[in-house]
Amino acid sequence: MGVNHPFLRVVPVRVIAALALAAGTLAAEPTSQPASAPAPSSNLGPNLIVNGDFEHAMDGWDNAKDNGMSLVSPEAAHGGGFGLRVSDEEPDKGSSLATDHFPASPGQTYEVRFWARIMSGKDAIVYIQYFDTKNKLLTSKDSGKQIQIRVLGGTWREYRGKGTAPDGTASTRIWIHTTNPTKAIADFDDFTFCEVK
Repeated sequence: MGVNHPFLRVVPVRVIAALALAAGTLAAEPTSQPASAPAPSSNLGPNLIVNGDFEHAMDGWDNAKDNGMSLVSPEAAHGGGFGLRVSDEEPDKGSSLATDHFPASPGQTYEVRFWARIMSGKDAIVYIQYFDTKNKLLTSKDSGKQIQIRVLGGTWREYRGKGTAPDGTASTRIWIHTTNPTKAIADFDDFTFCEVK
């Protein structure tokens, strides 16, 4: 059976994924299928991210507020020739890399899948974010609706998380972030972000 949360739900892949669910945070155990190849019976729409494997550098990603911490690198590849390495070694700054905004409506559910490993430190997190028509974040920490998937462990794992758009939603995106004041070095690859039909 799945794990239900007002704004977050993780479903089984082949067996029930082991979950750590606390304070609106989850971490999923690895699955047997790559994120770029959903199961044939999947009820997911097309992948919204055009460069989720980072084979085309930073195309489709916004690193304007990243402080130079997120770089495409062959050493960070899970599949293909390149992946994303986030190197946050600053105590008073954090990384910030996001996809483009995609149109979304209240009540729609989206699922993110990706592969990741954390090389050192902690608090490397992927967020599903929803925004209103004025680009105000509706799923902030203060709102109590934050949707985050925390990366755990130094081996490659596939992570999956779902989030349902709250009232007032006009767009959605994925945000990769390392928090202050902790430091972290983590690799990411093979992102998909799909509407759940």
